[in-house]
Amino acid sequence: MKTLAFITLLSLISSVESVEITNFKAGLACTDGETFGWICHETNDIYITGQGKCVYNKQEKPCTWHGFSFDYTGVTEETEISCNIETSVPSNLGNPKEEISKNQNSSEFILEVPIGDGHFFNPQYSVLSFNDDSPIVVKRTSCFVADKLLFEINNRHIYPSNPLK
Repeated sequence: MKTLAFITLLSLISSVESVEITNFKAGLACTDGETFGWICHETNDIYITGQGKCVYNKQEKPCTWHGFSFDYTGVTEETEISCNIETSVPSNLGNPKEEISKNQNSSEFILEVPIGDGHFFNPQYSVLSFNDDSPIVVKRTSCFVADKLLFEINNRHIYPSNPLK
């Protein structure tokens, strides 16, 4: 029984250490919104223009698409990629179906990467809004497998001033 437990533990440790990513890109995303997408402009500065359309909390909103992509190897059923987001200004977090949190400076999520080896594209969007008090929001996304840092993204989301003010 002890041997089986040791082999299982050794198997889990080797699966964590074997996850590798290459060709990491982060920045503005180009997509048709349905079938494909890619990081078309690598940048840390994300200008929120509202020229795209997104569904946030069941409502269509003007937005800007951005995100990240990478090639990966070694993802198994046991692999869990946990990520956290920290922002310099309290922000709302949500998706097309619901608003998950309001006015938070940090959040956590699990990145769902398919098992095996492949290419992963994670499109994200920021809804157009105006905040003349804090037009630049610094956002850091860090993702880990166990305690090993897999990647980190540091962005500046730059919002326009309110034209009606």
